[in-house]
Amino acid sequence: MSAEDDGTTEDLAEALRARVRQARADLADAAAHPEGTIVQIAMDELEDALAAARAHGVDVPPATAAHDDAADGERG
Repeated sequence: MSAEDDGTTEDLAEALRARVRQARADLADAAAHPEGTIVQIAMDELEDALAAARAHGVDVPPATAAHDDAADGERG
């Protein structure tokens, strides 16, 4: 595996982690304002994001208040 492959793999891992963080934040927002199927859509995206991370062997930290705060800062 080349150094470029390592960078690509790490980029993919970080993109998958970011997708999970965003999906968690979106689910929290949806739960705070439940309307129609928005909570189910947000839950489906979180499940898909976690499945993608698992499929690629990417460790995703558990959801915690500290991680939620960091995600809020990223959403800007």
